[in-house]
Amino acid sequence: MWNKVEPSLIHNYQQLGCKLGDAIVAAHVEAMNVKTLVSENRHFLEEIKVLPFRVLSARDLLQELGETT
Repeated sequence: MWNKVEPSLIHNYQQLGCKLGDAIVAAHVEAMNVKTLVSENRHFLEEIKVLPFRVLSARDLLQELGETT
């Protein structure tokens, strides 16, 4: 279950160029102190160069864990 995050955190991501939905997800990931987000949306947060968390595809995560795809 997700707790509400500060609207200012969502606004910060919007100011960086995120669409509202992406900004909400990114704000929650940051607020929850998640280190890695797995997403198959190849355009997710691509406009932001420096994030407080990593965004990996499932394939990249499996490769990092030493699994074959």
